[in-house]
Amino acid sequence: MTSRPPEHDEQTAKRLLRNYIFYDRAATEQIFVPHRIPPGVASAFIRREVKWDILLEHMKNAGNTARFYLLRDCVEHFASFFKERVRDQAEARRAAECIKVVGDLGDEGQQGQAGESFERLIKDRQLEGFADSMVRTVFHLGPAVSPHSLEKRLQELYQEHVKRLPDPESPDTPTNALSALIQPMLADAVAAKQAKERLLASPRGDARARGLARMYLGLDHSLYAQEWAGYALIAESKRSDEKTVIEGIRRAFKDLEGLKLDDHEAEVVAEYRNDGRARTVDAINYFGGELTAEERQFFERQNRPRNLFTPQEKTS
Repeated sequence: MTSRPPEHDEQTAKRLLRNYIFYDRAATEQIFVPHRIPPGVASAFIRREVKWDILLEHMKNAGNTARFYLLRDCVEHFASFFKERVRDQAEARRAAECIKVVGDLGDEGQQGQAGESFERLIKDRQLEGFADSMVRTVFHLGPAVSPHSLEKRLQELYQEHVKRLPDPESPDTPTNALSALIQPMLADAVAAKQAKERLLASPRGDARARGLARMYLGLDHSLYAQEWAGYALIAESKRSDEKTVIEGIRRAFKDLEGLKLDDHEAEVVAEYRNDGRARTVDAINYFGGELTAEERQFFERQNRPRNLFTPQEKTS
């Protein structure tokens, strides 16, 4: 196992956190949580600087910071936003981000609070305008929180649209959008949530690590689980150990290499495998694993796809 570089000093850490959390990115731009931040500094920064009225993108970044550093002491801060009045769709989407964070990091009681906030949003008269956010939130709900009421409400909205159509067979964009949210999107989110819960309930660290790595490499439930699984691997490295996580990542990558993708375009397949290899070598390096000569050669390529675990050199 290799040693990690030292943490940043407090001043540098705060600057990196501010630059990341409050960064206004372009639509196609990817940014990642800064590494080597002392968790205590990150926790204090979020509790001091993250307010209810910040932009949605900034709330997402704050949540991802909490996930990356397992800042469970920030859960109450995100949960405190459940008390805020939701006046429009933008605020509803921001509330949904807080529900996700509390669902991911909170204990059973805090997850229950997130579930109550979820239920309140479902009853909002503007639900149709932010229903896509609610569907994506389902994956992050605690095991005891059911998404059934969301499905019921979406079905009601769908039937209301159908009744207003002059011809039930005629195409209608809002009606079709609601139909797609129910099936396949909500159904897929529920399936991904159930798979996550089964995986995390496994008593075997090696099974959990491999399953999380498969999600992170896009092999299982990629639409809902891929981003979350990277943070879950960090949590798993604390729950079991880094060696177990590294072994799980290697096994998952072997699964990816054995995948037959003959039905897809060669360029798409190459891009998918290239991204999976980059995620693999960067994660192995992040968790202190030794790279093989072949992995090291790929790791040193400057143009490989960036991801959550890609080493970060800049400090400004």
